Amino acid sequence: MDKQGRIELINSRHMVNNSFGVIDEVGISSLAAECEVSVVTIKKDLKEMGCIIYKRKNPKIKDLSEYEAIVEQLSLKIVKRMPRYAQKRSVRESIGKKNWNKVRTVMLEKYNRRCSVCGFKPEDTGMLEVHEQWEYDENKIVLKLVELSLLCTYCHSFQHLEHTAMLRIRRETWGEDRHKLNIHFMKTNQCTQDVLQASLSLSAKKLRDAMFQEHDAIMDMQPNEVAEYRKRKKQLETANWFYWIFEDMPLRDEVIVALKNKNKTVVNE
Repeated sequence: MDKQGRIELINSRHMVNNSFGVIDEVGISSLAAECEVSVVTIKKDLKEMGCIIYKRKNPKIKDLSEYEAIVEQLSLKIVKRMPRYAQKRSVRESIGKKNWNKVRTVMLEKYNRRCSVCGFKPEDTGMLEVHEQWEYDENKIVLKLVELSLLCTYCHSFQHLEHTAMLRIRRETWGEDRHKLNIHFMKTNQCTQDVLQASLSLSAKKLRDAMFQEHDAIMDMQPNEVAEYRKRKKQLETANWFYWIFEDMPLRDEVIVALKNKNKTVVNE
């Protein structure tokens, strides 16, 4: 295959635009064989086109703090998992599949059947999911739905990476799936692999820090305070939470009626 043919092939499979792309290192040999050229030639083509080679061995990060501002500005990043007391209480799970599908239909039209993060427009709209963004008021026992977005399964899976990993480890598919999600992250954010690794490490650090902070706080408590703290956590998990729905929620009135039909209380503030 001549160079122009190789460029067109690489463009169609691995490039995000004319100057950035990502290819898994394990696919380089087969690409070279398909193009009937050497691995050296393919790597030269990739470099000229700005196509980064994703390495299976993670790069080492010397100073994570240097990446904090960069990671914060990324369009695709890991989001904090819902607190335990809020899990299984999403609007999607609360109003039933029929009502939620109506909301989903509106979201598909609103975003022209494209992922709102990476822009992917799949032929199968089943690969697009509605993501709920929440805030929590533990004092007033209110779950606040503040935004909806339309995400492809890749972006949604990466946002909830901890949950995704647990599910796919059980199905024994996490090994390869992890690399596919990592490459999707790099393509979506048009970043190098060190930024990917920093994002993963910073997310893990936040989780560890939160656990240590909770542990340290408990260790500093008096026995009666520990008992009260645990009692409060239990109360949050078993409480009848109120719902607050943002004003521009698609089919907001219908959603509120559906919540009330499920014995959920909706508040205005």
